[in-house]
Amino acid sequence: MSNSVFQSVIVQLKDISDRTFGVIDTEGCVVSCTDVSLLGERWPDAALRIGGGVDGITVFAQKCFKAIVGSSNLYEYAVFCSGEDELAKSFCSMAYIALNDAKVFYEEKHDRGTFVKNIIMDNILPGDIYIRAKELHFATDAPRAVFLIRQVGRSDVATVDVLSGMFPDKMQDFVLSINESDVAVVKQITANTPSEELEKIAQDIENTLKNELRIKTSIGIGTVSEHLRELADSYKEAQTAIDVGKVFDTEKSIIDYENLEDFFTRNEVTEMWCLSTKAPRSYTEAQYHDGAYLFFGKETKGLPEAFLEAHRQSCVRIPMRPEARSLNLSNAVAITVFEALRQLSFPHLKDFGKMRGENPGNLEEST
Repeated sequence: MSNSVFQSVIVQLKDISDRTFGVIDTEGCVVSCTDVSLLGERWPDAALRIGGGVDGITVFAQKCFKAIVGSSNLYEYAVFCSGEDELAKSFCSMAYIALNDAKVFYEEKHDRGTFVKNIIMDNILPGDIYIRAKELHFATDAPRAVFLIRQVGRSDVATVDVLSGMFPDKMQDFVLSINESDVAVVKQITANTPSEELEKIAQDIENTLKNELRIKTSIGIGTVSEHLRELADSYKEAQTAIDVGKVFDTEKSIIDYENLEDFFTRNEVTEMWCLSTKAPRSYTEAQYHDGAYLFFGKETKGLPEAFLEAHRQSCVRIPMRPEARSLNLSNAVAITVFEALRQLSFPHLKDFGKMRGENPGNLEEST
């Protein structure tokens, strides 16, 4: 944990008393103190004595110490106050309460951020989400929106700091560094928040980063998730929105396909195919042409029933074992796309390797 968290509390204790307050670690090193000249000093003898005494107070070397324990009930830090009198003990206990609360808040916030990142990156089992959320006192059914900010051209390490300043509620909103160019913002919103408001938030993000850091961004907005377990899907949709936007909306920096109707409004669709396990025929029976759109639903839900009924003649499925619920979405996309490319003679793709030789006529001779 950052020592600056302790120092911000310690500084405020100056207004209460002219006593010296501070924090030492398990090795006796002074990591925070109202008297900055003591920072870095080592008091190993004091560290060895901490833990005993009345009410957890250890009196040693004209100071009062009280241990701050971790989740495993082991001593991690100790608060100290100068003096050995009863007032010093009272001040030490008071400082302990403030610093321990700061430590718990910091660790809970940090753990919450890691928890949310693990969810959107699919690094946690669905069954563990509820258990961990309960441990962290984390609301599982609050609506949340995922914004994926991709820095274009150049990246700035200060992006996370700027975004953290825009979303100061650290208990409900999370700014997560994904990689060198991507930052995700998971924001808790009110029920039935209109898409226009989400786009306004994205616009504010774009303008702030442009004005403060002079960087260009593309921002994808995922579908609002009603439950924690849906955050991963929302994050993937934000990724897809950016990738699709590169192809169809090259001039747009904020891409949010709110729903299928929104997509049809923005794009002229003359040929489409809907992949669904409910479809009446195989995907190989379809005849694909250049410019066709392929629609895939979520692994958990598939495409909406009403949408499938409205486009019944365009519905196809990938043959599977009868007991299988569905295929992995990325696998389904790869299978279908390559069938479409095969029918189009693999445009712009090389369909032979060096074993063929420079003369195509050598193929039959080599076999």
